[in-house]
Amino acid sequence: MINLKGYIYKTWKTKGEILNKLSFNKQVNERYLRKMFQRNNNDFAQGLTDMYVVHSKDGYKLTCDKNEILASINDNYNRALSQLSLYYKVKKRVSELNQLSIDDKDINVSELLEIIGYEQ
Repeated sequence: MINLKGYIYKTWKTKGEILNKLSFNKQVNERYLRKMFQRNNNDFAQGLTDMYVVHSKDGYKLTCDKNEILASINDNYNRALSQLSLYYKVKKRVSELNQLSIDDKDINVSELLEIIGYEQ
């Protein structure tokens, strides 16, 4: 695993800047970078490291500043609530659709997508 401290320690870097710095390693892509951040932050939660990767509109930064960490995890919390809310709304809608019966009417795919509120 690549040591993040040498790349994002105490200064904000965008995802593009980090990936560019790590471009010597062909295995590093956006997905791998997110996994590195996640692994580091899981280690922080378990007390294995004292640095946390925070995010903001400015990018990413490795920090031990309590206020920056709290702001970052509060954003994570709000995102999680939004995703959970969407999950329950969609699950309810799918349940409603399962209760509909299609008689002998011809419904094309675009009409069906419109019924469920899918935007193309």
